[in-house]
Amino acid sequence: RFTVSQWARELLANMYLWYLQTHDSDGQFRRVFNALDNSEAQVVALEQYFKTLAAN
Repeated sequence: RFTVSQWARELLANMYLWYLQTHDSDGQFRRVFNALDNSEAQVVALEQYFKTLAAN
């Protein structure tokens, strides 16, 4: 049985293959995201990541 955090990590892994790999070539965001153990922190991390990406 997946927790929400595990589900989000799985979703990010799939998303990483086609999108984040281009923008997160060293995999740092993915490592940070996978270390987060609750869904609220994961949502905040994603929001911050995409805000930063949009600003650049």
